[in-house]
Amino acid sequence: MITRLRRRGATFLVALAVASAVTVALIHVWIRMQVIQVGYDLGRESKIHHDLAQQNQRLRLELETRKDPSVIERRAREELHMAPPDPGAIRVLRLAHVGNASPLAAAPGDPR
Repeated sequence: MITRLRRRGATFLVALAVASAVTVALIHVWIRMQVIQVGYDLGRESKIHHDLAQQNQRLRLELETRKDPSVIERRAREELHMAPPDPGAIRVLRLAHVGNASPLAAAPGDPR
């Protein structure tokens, strides 16, 4: 009887040790899978960051190009068929003084 109890106790301890080892192995595998998944996620986010940085650089370059006065003038001439005004048609106006009836007054020497 004592031998039977010892065998049951030994069997229980072996089963407990095997169950513990399997549990530890499963936890180890699960952690490794999580590390691999985080690595993939990090790689994907790094690629997205790189792509966005390139797009940001392209957009900044395009903005600087569009702000260039020579590019604006060329596009105005070619696409909008605009031209500089005739110098004789230019009239210079100045703000009227307080109390004048007219909100705008002609510049001195400007015939009206």
